[in-house]
Amino acid sequence: GWLLTDEEGNVKEVSVKKALSDDPMNDHAIVATFWFRKGQIFKELTNRMIEKDDRINQEFYVDQVMKYAVEAGYRTKVFEIEKYIGWGTPEEYEYYQNTIKYWTEFVFGPDFLGHENE
Repeated sequence: GWLLTDEEGNVKEVSVKKALSDDPMNDHAIVATFWFRKGQIFKELTNRMIEKDDRINQEFYVDQVMKYAVEAGYRTKVFEIEKYIGWGTPEEYEYYQNTIKYWTEFVFGPDFLGHENE
């Protein structure tokens, strides 16, 4: 998803599946990492989304909760990150688990440079 913000990083608009501007590569992207001051706020906003049956591809998206936070007047900010690993589906998470296992065993295994004949 994408976010439009003001100069201070306050979220003004949210879109989960469609870009909000003509230059989406320079817009803020949602990477599915959220923090709520209280769990009750998340529950309130999620319940609102469910009551409106606001689905995307027949599913409820946590990303969509941000739209309800903005509409309800909650302070909603952007946090800049440098790196991101996508675990949006079980397959992506499983791929990551297998990949990290492979590279960990490879780097720390007995045949890696500097480890032979220790």
